[in-house]
Amino acid sequence: MSDSGASECSPCAAGKYSSAIGATANSTCLSCTPGKYSASSGATTESTCLSCTPGMYSAIAGATACKSCAAGKYNATAGAAAESDCMSCVPGKYSEEGSTACTDCVAGKFSIDTGAPSAANCQLCPSGKYYSSTGASACTDCGTGKYSTAHGAADNDTCDSCAPGKASVATGAPLATTCVACTPGKYADQSG
Repeated sequence: MSDSGASECSPCAAGKYSSAIGATANSTCLSCTPGKYSASSGATTESTCLSCTPGMYSAIAGATACKSCAAGKYNATAGAAAESDCMSCVPGKYSEEGSTACTDCVAGKFSIDTGAPSAANCQLCPSGKYYSSTGASACTDCGTGKYSTAHGAADNDTCDSCAPGKASVATGAPLATTCVACTPGKYADQSG
């Protein structure tokens, strides 16, 4: 038998709380629920358990901090309780770690990747194609009778017309050489 009693009471660990008076065991300390965390030790109310902010999650009870959604994923709501609450960005968009939303690829660029982790995944539209809006998962072909040598074109004005006397049935043509001279008995009196 010990000659002395407790000289001080032990606080509940961070991630836990207890409102019990005269508690005799650590088991009276209750864990913050998944989706919440507490960095404070000795907490006396559940209100010290804070919801994870958007872009973060906590999958365990008693968390002392929340984890960031991985790059290429996002979460727009507070209190996410599982990594699966972090949604993948759709093609044409990307996100950095801890994001609350995905960012569009800029005009003239596209991405086919689901869950793209950075703007580096957004590639320039190849010659013969363009995209004038943001968030593209594919680029638009220059129409028939047109071509474009520009990379990363953000407007269909970059699609040049075939010269008079030439025509092209190809879409997405990257070179003027796709415009061929009209055969005998046929003509093209206007550009394109």
